[in-house]
Amino acid sequence: MNKKTIYIIVAVLVVIIVVAAAAIALTYKAPAKTVTVSVAKATSLQFAVNATSAGTTTTLNFAGENIGTSNLIVRIDYPAYNMSFILNYGTQKASSSLNSGTTWTSDVWATDLSSWGARWTGEVTALGNWNGKGTTYTYTSTSAGVTSSITIYNISVNPKLAASLFQTS
Repeated sequence: MNKKTIYIIVAVLVVIIVVAAAAIALTYKAPAKTVTVSVAKATSLQFAVNATSAGTTTTLNFAGENIGTSNLIVRIDYPAYNMSFILNYGTQKASSSLNSGTTWTSDVWATDLSSWGARWTGEVTALGNWNGKGTTYTYTSTSAGVTSSITIYNISVNPKLAASLFQTS
């Protein structure tokens, strides 16, 4: 073989290798990464809860920011009754609305803390057992002899929450 033929063969091989490499690169799909998140290090949190007991389901929507600080602020919406509650741990003030947050009334801090604050704490504590995958966590709770099936869903860890979500004036 002469040099000219060898150069042509080498050139054809180089083209074949480049085309093959490009085809592999274009069709390669990286393995899907499993994203695991944890509420333990969350600074903000948003989720909804369905609690089913004796055939009745209650839905609550939760949002909280400044988690892990003394300035925690929590909003709980009870859509079936157009009720909303805001607890500001920094100022120790509580407010409620009977029209989905259009107008607000000051509440007794200790009363709302023992009911709505306890509900927030209970759900966040339950989320400590969530594996951090997906956006749903289900568990069973028994209180005063009544068993409830609890589904926490639309779980969002560290979402950017609008300041207006926590405004009461």
